Amino acid sequence: MTPSEIFFGLSSVILGLALTEIASSIAKLLRAGRQVRWAPEPVLQTILIIMILVYVWADQWWYHDRASFTVGQALFQVAKLMALYVAAASVLGEREGKMSVDLKEHYYALRGVTYGSLCISLSLFEAYAVVFAVAPRPFGFERFLAAAWLPLAYLIAAVVRWRAYHLLLLVGVIVSFARAITVIAIK
Repeated sequence: MTPSEIFFGLSSVILGLALTEIASSIAKLLRAGRQVRWAPEPVLQTILIIMILVYVWADQWWYHDRASFTVGQALFQVAKLMALYVAAASVLGEREGKMSVDLKEHYYALRGVTYGSLCISLSLFEAYAVVFAVAPRPFGFERFLAAAWLPLAYLIAAVVRWRAYHLLLLVGVIVSFARAITVIAIK
């Protein structure tokens, strides 16, 4: 096995487990039927997190020609993917012995965990690009602004309970992200 295959395999396991967490939660909620009170916020956030997970998995292919990786890079990789895993594991509520689940209340109760995990993950991805010189362009003020607006928006969402903000943020990020990833080709 090449170093890149090992690195890609490690990433795939963590991302696969994150997707499994989401799929398992969806299955449990669907089986609960009318005992679940659905809301758009957790559904949109779930869609966003799935998009991020798939994008990150596909993006790992860009490292396929690397001849070696350090243990530090692997640990950094695990940390940034574990932050995504935490977001995936907490995005949807589970019944856990309860008679019913209100997904809107779950979303607002755990927004600090999900958005905090996304912020940590974004920060780690950016730091990884800078530390290990895999950034597509030099780190400067323009890149700082581009890298800072989304974590800032997520931090606001972690603190503020204004529903319109959450819905606009989620729809805006999903649409923006969808437009950005449609031009990425895996070769």
